Amino acid sequence: QPLPLSCDGGLHRLRFALLVGLGVLWVSRSGRWGGRLLRLFIALFVAALAAAVTAVVLAFSWFNVSFGDGVGDRVYAPSTATAIAPSYKLGVGSLRIDLSSIQPAAKELRVKAKVGVGELRVVVPDGVPVQVDAHAKLGDVHVLRLTDSGRNATVKTGTGGGYVIDARVGLGKVDIVRAG
Repeated sequence: QPLPLSCDGGLHRLRFALLVGLGVLWVSRSGRWGGRLLRLFIALFVAALAAAVTAVVLAFSWFNVSFGDGVGDRVYAPSTATAIAPSYKLGVGSLRIDLSSIQPAAKELRVKAKVGVGELRVVVPDGVPVQVDAHAKLGDVHVLRLTDSGRNATVKTGTGGGYVIDARVGLGKVDIVRAG
């Protein structure tokens, strides 16, 4: 009968326990166990450190995190349509874009925003048409009264005119809300 190992890391724990057991056997079979024990602990520490760094790099790569996009909390509140940036980016943190004071003219106003890990919140004026394409690789998406959550959460809504918002989050939350 196979071992009852779940997919939540049971096999990895078994491998780790076997490696530690082999290391203890290797150390106990020699007369100079002090030097071997030190080398074993150094090797285990280096392996654990390499595994942790690899996991962080892979996670940041998958969630499209770029520290060049910044870290922290950012708030943008452009006062005119021409003051709206072509795109807003943040690596890690909270990004808030308040568009509530801008009433779009006859043409569409496009807003593109991306956060690697964290929260993205866009506030739009009440009564203005909004077309939204919002996506979170892992997290929650709330667009006006529509919601999706989990892996690859997506909400698309609205028609042309007013604001056209493209909102992306790697890990975290997207909120598109009306002012007020």
